[in-house]
Amino acid sequence: MNFIGASNQTWMHAYDRTDNRVSVTDPRSNVFAWAFDSLNRLISTTDEDPTS
Repeated sequence: MNFIGASNQTWMHAYDRTDNRVSVTDPRSNVFAWAFDSLNRLISTTDEDPTS
């Protein structure tokens, strides 16, 4: 799923089969990712934003 902001910047969101959001890519190509176990519990996160 893509969202386009007011300044025409695209944010890309990805979801798994159970509708957990598994990644977001911002307009600068920074990737934020989440992993879930079989019970839909968050088990890991990845933040590639160089400013965090």
